[in-house]
Amino acid sequence: MSFQRVFWIVLVCLFFLNTGMARANTPVFFTFNSDNGCYNFEGSFGAKADMDVVWSVLTDYKHVSNFISNMNSHVKKESGNDLLVEQEAGGGFLIIQEHVKALLEVHEDPFQSVSFNDVSHRDFKLYSGVWHLLPDALTGEVKVTYELLAARNKKTPGFLTADLFGGSLGDLLDQTQREISKRQLRKEKKAQETAHKSATAAPTPIGSPVPTAVKGPALVSAIK
Repeated sequence: MSFQRVFWIVLVCLFFLNTGMARANTPVFFTFNSDNGCYNFEGSFGAKADMDVVWSVLTDYKHVSNFISNMNSHVKKESGNDLLVEQEAGGGFLIIQEHVKALLEVHEDPFQSVSFNDVSHRDFKLYSGVWHLLPDALTGEVKVTYELLAARNKKTPGFLTADLFGGSLGDLLDQTQREISKRQLRKEKKAQETAHKSATAAPTPIGSPVPTAVKGPALVSAIK
């Protein structure tokens, strides 16, 4: 193998390695406190993604089950930036499975925050929280924070221990961050493919008109 070929292979590998390192997100961080059936959860992560991509993930209630494990949502009502969302999350141990349900009043402040509050009180006396989005010009990331206050009631499933509840919320942040990264990569790939097609498309040649021979009287006379 020639030195020149080895050089280009190494250069390409370093390029992709540096690109991957440059795109690494700030890890998920959270604190969780539990006190006699009351939960206080605060978490955050950074996403190297466009704001519209982050927003599309946080507000994708209809497809949340595609990227958040054991969670389903259904939009029951929508009026501008206010929605009524039915949400269900599963959990348990081995073959024992239970579900937590909530009917969330959701208010969206586009590209800034998503707040929610359970109005059914089926499994919680209190279940209220908010997502915040904050662009960071220095790092190029969008900082995403999540806050939740919850209080159990008598109907709260027994599987929902403090450890499991805190762990599931940590998974929520991690899986949300992963989905944002996936969508950002798809967006960039599509943009690159579009740019490549535009750059490689051959321009349509403008042909010169071909003169048409016309037999006029002068030509007939010359032949004679």
